[in-house]
Amino acid sequence: MGEETGIPNTKKISTLFDKILKGPGCQSESFPDSLEWLYRKFSRKQKKVGLDCFMLTAIIFSIYMLVVSNTCNSIVSIGYLIVYVGALVLSKLAIFKTDTANVRIALVCSLFVICQLGTAAFLRGTQSTVRENLGWALIFNFMIFVTMPLPLKHCSLISWAFCSFYLLTLIACQITYRDLHQFPQLGATGILLVVAKVLATVAYTAEDEQQRRTFLETRQSLEVKLVIEEQSAEQERLLLSVLPEHVAVQMRKDLDQADSQFKKIYMSRHENVSILYADIVGFTAISSTYSAQELVKMLNELFARFDKLAEVRCSQLSKLY
Repeated sequence: MGEETGIPNTKKISTLFDKILKGPGCQSESFPDSLEWLYRKFSRKQKKVGLDCFMLTAIIFSIYMLVVSNTCNSIVSIGYLIVYVGALVLSKLAIFKTDTANVRIALVCSLFVICQLGTAAFLRGTQSTVRENLGWALIFNFMIFVTMPLPLKHCSLISWAFCSFYLLTLIACQITYRDLHQFPQLGATGILLVVAKVLATVAYTAEDEQQRRTFLETRQSLEVKLVIEEQSAEQERLLLSVLPEHVAVQMRKDLDQADSQFKKIYMSRHENVSILYADIVGFTAISSTYSAQELVKMLNELFARFDKLAEVRCSQLSKLY
């Protein structure tokens, strides 16, 4: 039983890796264009909290740099800290709560994080190593995928830019300070960054598939609800076309109550009741010369005129055809 249970999980993981290897722009099963746009809007709203987590992590990183860095790096970290706090405050304002504003804030924050991590090694001078802030780099590289309200293609491009700039900065730093014996460790750093990117892509793909299923189920339930409401409205119109409104309302109330073995008879006393009998002379001959559509249209106009005249001076109780 244990081996059989593990087979579907293995297949699912291999399928996710196949999607990753097909290219950075690979997505889960796409919807039609109009529905895909609606899903993207839904997905961005779902990741709004994730964007806040990314900015809070950037704020914590800036505070960390203030504590452990030298004077020059501390001044730069204060500037980055002001940017992150400002972005977090702006994201809470009503004018910046739109999807477009969230995407722009995400792009700006990721750009500043890339610059901050890349320049931190240079600002530390001779104290920098090839593993400068590697833990933070892995965290941000992973969070780009799981917190940003962006498509997988854009997250992948930002991640490649982040890894490339970070590694190039480390290489330039080692060349500048002539600490070339640490170059072999750059390969291990690069492998760690790539592994973090692959794992983040797997997490993004799995989450995206789950969100698509949730979105589709929600949409189908809403469609069923709209159909039921439309059918109820149609039944309401049909009921009111046959019965007076006060009788129809009473019947609906009785239907909502518990079933009874006795059927209620809806009777009420009315004074000054008139009954109008109207007959169309030669209706049989007329019906033979008109088409079905024309005949129904003519009868509908005739009954509508009777209804309009009845509403002027009296209340219409019922119609018998």
